[in-house]
Amino acid sequence: MTPMLPTLALAVSLCMPGQAPAPTAVVARAGSVVVTADELKREALLAQRVGDMSSVVLSATPDGLASLARTILERKLLAAEAVRRRFDREVGVQVLLQRSRDLVLSDTLVLREQLALDTSETARRTFYDARPELFRTGERRKVRHILVATAEEAAKAHAMVTSGGRDFSAVAGELNTDASRARGGLLGWVSPRAMVQSFDAVVFSLRVGQVSDVVRTGMGYHLVMVEEVDSGSLHPYELAKDRIVDVMKADAVERLKGRLRAAGPFVVDRNAIDALLR
Repeated sequence: MTPMLPTLALAVSLCMPGQAPAPTAVVARAGSVVVTADELKREALLAQRVGDMSSVVLSATPDGLASLARTILERKLLAAEAVRRRFDREVGVQVLLQRSRDLVLSDTLVLREQLALDTSETARRTFYDARPELFRTGERRKVRHILVATAEEAAKAHAMVTSGGRDFSAVAGELNTDASRARGGLLGWVSPRAMVQSFDAVVFSLRVGQVSDVVRTGMGYHLVMVEEVDSGSLHPYELAKDRIVDVMKADAVERLKGRLRAAGPFVVDRNAIDALLR
């Protein structure tokens, strides 16, 4: 019988606190560079955790594990050679190494925060009752736009659909510079904060059927029209219960981020960001 891989819970346990593991048997060697049995097991578990099915299948057989051990050993040899050539001292490489470190540490913190949650039935019900807004289908709007390259073209299009009485979707089908042209400018249902700030603000300020003034984004110049508004509704507990734990975890992470942001100045410079798109 083909042995079963350890469960995902064991993969998660790689990130749990504990003492350093005792040395294990060496399963591959190249000079002073070695791969231990524990390293091989961790690689197989991580493959399962990230959903790399080809590695998962390989690691279920002796030949597959041997192939995985060779891959790890070759990676270690390449890394050691890169260090010998002092690539690790290059600024670009150091930036990537810092990014990798930040990702591992932030993912570990998020995991620990989520594992600490009480997810019992009582806790789930209490959370649902206290935070009903998280179980509402939020307001969304069905949106069309006309996108052109210049302010002059946008002003012309605006006149066509207002004083000229032309159908908005027909003008979008003639003038749009993006793929929505084939759909008469239809973008579909849009939720709050799904678009860039300037576009989002206009979408959620319009009445149904109203044509916006010209809106500029990094894509060009837009006219916007809202066709329908869905104000959303609250999902009953019995329908929401299967996803409550996921919502609780996401909420815990957002609260953690909020506490960290509140600890000191937290600024995103929109002017500097907008300058990148010009």
